[in-house]
Amino acid sequence: MTFDRPVTPAKLEMTPGGVVRFYDERGNVMTPQTQTLQRQFDRSKGPKSVFRVSQGGNVPLAASLETSLSNFSRLYVVDTNTKVSGTSSLSVSVIARTEYRPYSDELTVALQEIVAAFELHNVRGSNPEVVA
Repeated sequence: MTFDRPVTPAKLEMTPGGVVRFYDERGNVMTPQTQTLQRQFDRSKGPKSVFRVSQGGNVPLAASLETSLSNFSRLYVVDTNTKVSGTSSLSVSVIARTEYRPYSDELTVALQEIVAAFELHNVRGSNPEVVA
């Protein structure tokens, strides 16, 4: 997260809705310019990012993925799997879009579609998911 100046928050608060707020030494709410929520785990070939949500400071920082994603009406997801055989590799990447549309005051409909699929051979020097 970045602020408009070098600063260290004096107080941190989490609301009942899961929104994180920062306060300066005078008790004023500090709004970040940018922020990123990421969850990852360690594995033998290096850390695996499960999700990464970056957004501007005008969106409240949330402590959970569900709360963060609820700020968006459209999401794009990329997933790549790679198999290696000898000196060759084959990576398959799929990009999917989910769009949320209000149906009524109490119901939202999620529309999902695959927007692209890629077959990548022998990607070297980069992560195939980044190439896709």
